[in-house]
Amino acid sequence: MKLFFPIFTSFLLLLLIGCSDEPNAVGIGLLSPDDSLSLNTVGLTATTSSTYLARIAGVSARQLFGKSSDIETRAIIQFAGIPYGLSSFTIDTAVLRVAITYRYKDSSGTLGLDVKRLLRSWSKDSIRWDSTNVPSFVNASNDTSFTRAITPSDSIIEFPIAPVLRTWMQDSLASPYGMILIPNGASNIIIGCSTVYDIFFDGRPQLYLVYHTATDTIRATYRPFQQIFLAETPLVTTPDTLMVVQAGVSHRGRLQFDLSGIPNRASITQASLVLTLDSTQSLRNSYSTNTIVAHIASGIDSLSSLTASATLTGDSQKTATLDVRPLVQQIVSRRPYYNFVIRSSSEFIAVDRYAFYSATSSDSTRMPRLNITYTILP
Repeated sequence: MKLFFPIFTSFLLLLLIGCSDEPNAVGIGLLSPDDSLSLNTVGLTATTSSTYLARIAGVSARQLFGKSSDIETRAIIQFAGIPYGLSSFTIDTAVLRVAITYRYKDSSGTLGLDVKRLLRSWSKDSIRWDSTNVPSFVNASNDTSFTRAITPSDSIIEFPIAPVLRTWMQDSLASPYGMILIPNGASNIIIGCSTVYDIFFDGRPQLYLVYHTATDTIRATYRPFQQIFLAETPLVTTPDTLMVVQAGVSHRGRLQFDLSGIPNRASITQASLVLTLDSTQSLRNSYSTNTIVAHIASGIDSLSSLTASATLTGDSQKTATLDVRPLVQQIVSRRPYYNFVIRSSSEFIAVDRYAFYSATSSDSTRMPRLNITYTILP
């Protein structure tokens, strides 16, 4: 045991003396001068940018209806279980109750709606904005109309819809096709409500009905089994200098950068996409999520499942920086080149607008920019 420590100490000293930061003569001969890693950094501005319409139907956690400025939203709702084929009855109460979960653009305003019956069956996967203007689908005249002032303290609103229910109940259809809520000229606010329900909570609109016959009074509450919203708005007036990302409709942005100078063998260590916001053309409020999402796409509709995102945390933040390293690595490795597609994360539940300076901006410092750091693999 006494000999162990001197022997161990001597062995450790030999190891330390034999170590060197530089390879010896034999090692130097085995290493190629080209076998070294160096970092390269490039800053690219977008070569092209554009805005395109990706028409969607709002089938998600929120239903929207109303109008604010140039943005209009229409809601379609269908109920099941409505009594039908009754000729001797009187409707005492028929209201649609909605719990408010979203407002746009302000928290107060006037909500004006025309309510029309739908005339044929429909599927939420096939309905688009143009469908709501087809006479064979939507009743030509209003079944009823509704106007109400919305205040910040309102949490629930009710629409009187007795004329719609009267027609449904006299009809021979076991399941009415539903109704559409169309904002009229009085409306200057957009209201949203939940479409979520489970065993603990049901936030969907309620159809509350009270009617009586000669011998009985019936009270019932119905919930939608199918509902969507559709939105429409024109592009902002200066599309040549802006790339617009608009939720609800939806408008999406498309960007392209010249990555031909980056070799296929490049390993991307960092990549950030920087977009500058034009706050004068953007429309947001306290209900906005303020998050945008980037995809890569070979076409308009084929978006990648791989994404990057960024959140604009307040009105003072003028740039959005997205960490797109995985996306750039995929582009570089897989050629031919793909576009970046930018969309709102809330495009199915809101109508917020983000206007970013485009590749044709007169100020080059505001153009979309892609900053990349990479190394060449041996």
